[in-house]
Amino acid sequence: MARAHIEVHGLREARRALRKAGDDIGREMLREANRATGEAVLPYARYNVNSKTGATAASGRASSSLTAVIIRFGGARAPGAGPTHYGTPKGRTRPPRNIKGNPWATDAIAERARHIRRIYAREAQKILDRI
Repeated sequence: MARAHIEVHGLREARRALRKAGDDIGREMLREANRATGEAVLPYARYNVNSKTGATAASGRASSSLTAVIIRFGGARAPGAGPTHYGTPKGRTRPPRNIKGNPWATDAIAERARHIRRIYAREAQKILDRI
């Protein structure tokens, strides 16, 4: 399974320093920075979804923690999100089959990489100004 990710150098050390300082507000600001990056990528991923009904696009959601941002698509109302994103292997005999992958979520992350960097830089500056 191909995953797109952007690594922020020094993030682990920043989390550790905030934890040692007992700065819960700074940690919450870091969580908000992760949430903002997920929300910035989600509309671009939804726009690139290839579905007939729009259920897959509507099922997109972003979640965040102190360590990561996760963008998810699919669920009970849109079970085909995985096969349409990653594709199905050749020779598969049961449905879904013969689906070529369309990695809309990973493409959206790649498209928005520069914007994601700006969001992290802005939010990191807010945290540093607070300290």
